[in-house]
Amino acid sequence: MPQPKQLFAKVGDDRGKPLAWGDYTLARDCRLPNERATPLAADCFLNESPVNWLQNRVRDNLKLICWTIMRILKAVGLCALVAVFSFATAAQDKNTGAIKGKVRVEKGLPSGVAVILRQGDQEVRRVQTDRKGDFTIARVVPGIYGLTFRKAGLAVESIENLEVKAGKTRSLKDLVLPIDEGSIAFIRGSVFNDGGRSVPGVRVDLFRVASENAVDKLDTRITSETGEFVFRVPPDAARYRVILKADGAESVSKDVEIDAAMVYRVALTYKPKP
Repeated sequence: MPQPKQLFAKVGDDRGKPLAWGDYTLARDCRLPNERATPLAADCFLNESPVNWLQNRVRDNLKLICWTIMRILKAVGLCALVAVFSFATAAQDKNTGAIKGKVRVEKGLPSGVAVILRQGDQEVRRVQTDRKGDFTIARVVPGIYGLTFRKAGLAVESIENLEVKAGKTRSLKDLVLPIDEGSIAFIRGSVFNDGGRSVPGVRVDLFRVASENAVDKLDTRITSETGEFVFRVPPDAARYRVILKADGAESVSKDVEIDAAMVYRVALTYKPKP
């Protein structure tokens, strides 16, 4: 067996006197009393024989090898699991179909429209449109289906006899949901002159009355050839104000109290300035 000095560096004390046998060191971060270290290995050898030190190093290396093998096995197992899942998904996609489309609305945002997939009267699945109005129904068993589109304030629309085939995606276009006239209130009006004739092409503004001294402008219309205009508003209880504004004419306004989903009519008189 080699002598200790062949395996370890010997470090002297502050007076240059050699230390005892147990103070031989293989140092990386250790600092002995004289604050000098010999960078020959990765551990400190203090009060330990060379044989024990080598045994401990072998044991530590074996632990590191086992840990590395376990990590490799886990990685291989995960890859195998992903491959199996991908294969199963691909096989499933070949045996099922999909439906996708885009919904537009007459008023408001296209997001949040419920898209209901059904067979007959039985609901099969339900999704919602995203902020752009797009939707996708994946993994649909081949067959004949119907679709129903619902959103508060909009008319309910349906598509029947929609065939889904295995491995195919059915794309739907030009889906438009109009306003549900039974769920909103209408302010319909006409503009007449003093002689009772219709006045076309004049501006009518709509305001919501927040308080006696505050109003919020909501919309503007130009009267038609027959002097008519129409505004659509929520059916919730509120007070609105319509104001006639035209060059060379006096400003005329009327308030309308809304409390239900129905048609409210108003007439404005066009009066030329003197």
